[in-house]
Amino acid sequence: MTKQTFELTELPETYVAGLALRSNNRTEQELKEQGWIAKTWEEVRQMEGPNLPAAIYTGYAGDKDDNFTLVIGFQRESADDFKIGEVISKVPAGKYARFSHKGSLPNAAIEAWQAVWQAEEEGTLDRAYSADLEMHEGSNENINDLTVELYIAIK
Repeated sequence: MTKQTFELTELPETYVAGLALRSNNRTEQELKEQGWIAKTWEEVRQMEGPNLPAAIYTGYAGDKDDNFTLVIGFQRESADDFKIGEVISKVPAGKYARFSHKGSLPNAAIEAWQAVWQAEEEGTLDRAYSADLEMHEGSNENINDLTVELYIAIK
């Protein structure tokens, strides 16, 4: 019997404005020098944001092994709440699987995503691959003690 590592929750419509990139998990994990996610998070962490650091994964070409679009920045109040040069993305309101991991970056984020992939592999999570939200709760200056929360769209 598999252990469920997430809880089902309702998420309100959520916006993130920031920097956009297109990548895939193979590039980010196996070809790290060519990856953009860690570099973009590092750049965003140097910025002052109005809210919590966050990211939206969207534009999936297929499943976890295919390309996706990622907007990394800060949570925003509405679709009109962004600065010149930022891209804004939205996670629609609905039911999501919530994964939470506390620790230091990047380990907490990596462990959270590994839990998602494991639940999917085990058949306890049926992902929609529409739009997923990653939030970093805690101090933006102290990446050694924060909570990474993932809200994964489900079918």
